[in-house]
Amino acid sequence: MYGKCGSAGDARTVFDAIQRPNLVSYNMILAAYSNAGSGHSQHCQALFDLMPQWNLVSLSSMLRSLSMNSDLDAMKQLFDESPENNLVTWGTTIAGYAQTGHISKAMVILERMPCWDIVSWTTVIQGYARKGLIAEAEKIYAKIPERSAFVTNTMILALARAGNLDRGKAIFHSTLGKNTVSWNSIAQGLVEIGEIHEAKLVFDRMPGWDAISRTMIVTAFAAAGDLSLAKRVFDRFHEPNAVAATTMIQGYSQRGDLESARSIFDSMPQKSPCSWNTMIAAYARSGDLASAKNLLDSMPQPSSISWSSLIAASDGASDRSALEIFRSMEQHGESPDAISLTSLLGACGRMDSARHYIRSMAPDHGLSPSREHYCAMIDILGRAGELELAEGLIHAMPFPADAAAWGSLLAACRIHRDVERGEIAAARAMEVDRDDGAVIVLLDDLYCQEPKK
Repeated sequence: MYGKCGSAGDARTVFDAIQRPNLVSYNMILAAYSNAGSGHSQHCQALFDLMPQWNLVSLSSMLRSLSMNSDLDAMKQLFDESPENNLVTWGTTIAGYAQTGHISKAMVILERMPCWDIVSWTTVIQGYARKGLIAEAEKIYAKIPERSAFVTNTMILALARAGNLDRGKAIFHSTLGKNTVSWNSIAQGLVEIGEIHEAKLVFDRMPGWDAISRTMIVTAFAAAGDLSLAKRVFDRFHEPNAVAATTMIQGYSQRGDLESARSIFDSMPQKSPCSWNTMIAAYARSGDLASAKNLLDSMPQPSSISWSSLIAASDGASDRSALEIFRSMEQHGESPDAISLTSLLGACGRMDSARHYIRSMAPDHGLSPSREHYCAMIDILGRAGELELAEGLIHAMPFPADAAAWGSLLAACRIHRDVERGEIAAARAMEVDRDDGAVIVLLDDLYCQEPKK
C-alpha cells in the first residue's frame, strides 16, 4: 500500500519489520523504490543485491530504477546478463533509452526483441517525437502491422504537436472506428500549439464529450483568457473534476478575480492538494497573506508547496515575515525541502539571514545547496552591492555556472553601474546560452547608465 502511494520510507519500515521476507515482499519494496524516483536508486540496488533470489518482476523494477537514475550502462548490463526476459523487461529497457533521448539504442533493443508488442512500438514513436524526429516516428508507425487505437492516437498527437496538422488530420480521418480518445488526441495537439480556434472546431464536431474532453476545453479556453466560454463548458459538468476546477481557479486568480476563484474552490465536493495550493498561491500572490495562512491552516495535509507559496509571497515584506512562516512550517511537522528553502532565500532581504539559512541546509535539514540556492544567494549579494562576493560565489559553486547565475550578476552590475564586471558576466552568460536575449538588453541598459566622459 505504501509503495503504491509513493511513500518508499514507510514501505521500507514495514519491510524491515518482516522477520523472514519472501520474494513477494522483496518485489513490493523494490517496486516502491523504483516508483519513488531516481533518488532511491542506490537503495533499490542495495536491496536487489541482497535478494537470495529474484524473478522477472524484480528485474523489471531494478531496470526501471536504473533507467530513472540515467544509469543506462548498468541497465543494459543487467538486461543482457538476465537468463530470461519478458515483454515487460524488454519494454522497460527500450523505454529507458527512448525516454532519455537515446533512440538509436532503443531501436537496437527493439530489433533484438523476439516478439514486438504495441507498447514497445509506441515507446519508440514517443521517443522520436520527443526529439522532434517526426519523419522517423512516422517510419516506425508505417511498419506496425496491426495498429491499435493507442498507437494511432500517439502518432496523431505527435504530428499535431509538431505543427504538421495536415498529416495528423489525414491519419485521423483515415482511422476506422474513431473513438473519443482519437478526437481528444487531435484536439489536444491543436491546443498545445496554440490553435485554439481549430481545437474548438474539433470539439464542436465530436460525437460525444467525456471528462477528458471537457477538462481539455476548459483548460484551453482558460489559458487563452476566454474565461466566459471556459465557465460555460465547466458548468456542463455533472460533477466537475479537480483538474477542471483547479484550472478555473487559476484562471480567475490570474485575472485578479479572487471572489470567483474562491467560489469555485468552495463548491468542489473533493479538493485535491493541487486545488488547495492553487487557491493558497492566489491569495499569496495578491498580497493577502492572512487569507492564505488561514486557508493553509484549514488544509487537511499541507505540503511543502503550500508553505513555499506563503514564504515566496513574503518577499518584499520582511525577513521576519518569511522566518515566521518558515518556523510555523517546522512546528506543523513539515520538513523543509529544497523548494521551500529556495523560496525562503528568495524572500530574504538581508545578507546575514540568507547566509544563515544556506549554511544551515546541510547540518539542520540534510540538504545540499543546489544550483537554485546558489543563484538565490548570488542575487541577494548582487542586490546588496556585494558584487565581488557574488562573482566569487559563482566561481566557488561545485558545478559549472549557468546563464542564470551570470545573468543575475549582470543585473546587479546594471543596478550598481559596474560596467567592467558586467561585461565579463555578459560574456560568460553568452558562452553558456547564445540565444539569451535578456543578456543583450541588460548589457545595453548598463552602457546607457554609464556616466559620459
